[in-house]
Amino acid sequence: MLKFDFGDGPVDAHKCPRGGGWIADSALVSTTATVYKGAQGYGYARVYGDARVFDNAKVFDDARVYGDAGVHGDAKVYGNARVYGDAEVYGNAEVYGDAEVYGSAHVYGDANEYCNANVYGRATQYRDAEVCGNAEVYGDADVYECAQVYGYAKVYGNAEVYGDAKVYGCGVVGGDEHVCGNATVHGSYTKTKPASPKLKCTKLGEAKLVEMVAGSDGEV
Repeated sequence: MLKFDFGDGPVDAHKCPRGGGWIADSALVSTTATVYKGAQGYGYARVYGDARVFDNAKVFDDARVYGDAGVHGDAKVYGNARVYGDAEVYGNAEVYGDAEVYGSAHVYGDANEYCNANVYGRATQYRDAEVCGNAEVYGDADVYECAQVYGYAKVYGNAEVYGDAKVYGCGVVGGDEHVCGNATVHGSYTKTKPASPKLKCTKLGEAKLVEMVAGSDGEV
């Protein structure tokens, strides 16, 4: 019986038949998936379909990587996170909690995606960007540098959020909008029906402040 220490002491483990990476016996890698030498799968993680985990990447806890997805570099996917479709997570990126990356999305650099966030379509999240809460980034949108997208925010289309910008609450950034510098995009939560966004924009140097305006009943 082989054993390997994934960081919390030796556990029963084996080498992936496709690739030679270490897999805890409690985890599952399908016969069509590949975990290469140097990469690891442990806990109750599942890697299946034609998914690939390589370099020094780790998939653990109850995470799932499947479809044609790839996790590589020093990336980590853990918690209840899901990476699937043609998505790629790499560099030092971490995807965890109940976050999902799918479609042809890329999350890389030192980016973090967590809670219930979703990055999908052809969207990219990279450098030190954070996407969390119930936020969604999709379409061809880019979130990068030290930008943060959280709450119930949505970034989509060809929009870009970067610098130290923040999009949060019920903030919406779409189309060809750029939010950068120290700009913020935000809105109020509503327990009634969701407000249709009416955006009011103010130039702040090179930054743009976009604020969602909603009445107390959620109407705009």
